[in-house]
Amino acid sequence: METLPQIEKVIAWYKSVKSDFNDVDTLLRTQRHLAGLLWDFAGEIGGLYKQKNRCEFQRKAEFERERQAAMKAGDTAAKAEIEARVKVEPLIESELSADAEYRAAWILYEAAQGVLSAMVQHISHLKAEKRAEAAGQGSQG
Repeated sequence: METLPQIEKVIAWYKSVKSDFNDVDTLLRTQRHLAGLLWDFAGEIGGLYKQKNRCEFQRKAEFERERQAAMKAGDTAAKAEIEARVKVEPLIESELSADAEYRAAWILYEAAQGVLSAMVQHISHLKAEKRAEAAGQGSQG
């Protein structure tokens, strides 16, 4: 995951700005940059999802092969399932690891989407303030 450190850097910057920060142009550039990074990150998350599904398929296929082999060797169905489960333990571990990576990335993606949304609201608020100021100055002149 190459994009996550860049997203973290943008979010750290945004967290550090003071509450009275009002540079709309900088916020707009940062918002666009973050939106682009989130697009890239979504692609990376898609790759993690594919990896998770690939690991699940490999585990299920190997389990079935092992189960069938044990039954052909004369084991009962129950014993064959137990033996197959033991033999695919490393694949179960890989599947769980892939699932954890995918879920962790998805949680971070959703959190970053929340920051992007806050940035959009911040920009809208600043633009509304500028419009109000301009309208107030125009009516006094």
